[in-house]
Amino acid sequence: MTLFFGLVGGAGLIGPSAVDFTLLSPLALAVALFVVIPAAYGAAMPWIAERLLREDSILRRGRWAWIVGLVPLAFANLVGALVLLVALVVWAVGRSAPSLVEAWRSTVVAWLGRAALVAVAFASASGLVRDGIDILG
Repeated sequence: MTLFFGLVGGAGLIGPSAVDFTLLSPLALAVALFVVIPAAYGAAMPWIAERLLREDSILRRGRWAWIVGLVPLAFANLVGALVLLVALVVWAVGRSAPSLVEAWRSTVVAWLGRAALVAVAFASASGLVRDGIDILG
């Protein structure tokens, strides 16, 4: 479970024994930068995603363009390659079972996804706060 939360960005992002927090000073600045940099990424990503998902976007023009947009994930790391693999499986299942696509786009599934995101955000934020207190304390 810790590996999952570390991948999503909370627990494991900072830690008292990490080299960054034994070499950098002041500690408060080091902790702030390790929080602000991913937060800035998180703030910029929705804007970039919305631009890429517009009707006139290059990723929406061609039939296979969305796959081309995901290919850089394969070179990012193992998690990126897994995201690409899951996207291809979801695409294949969606083509073979259109009723599943309708169920996936339902209001209930949307709210379940939102609840899962809130739960992961809460767990990650609590781990981040706990690690920050350990470092500064």
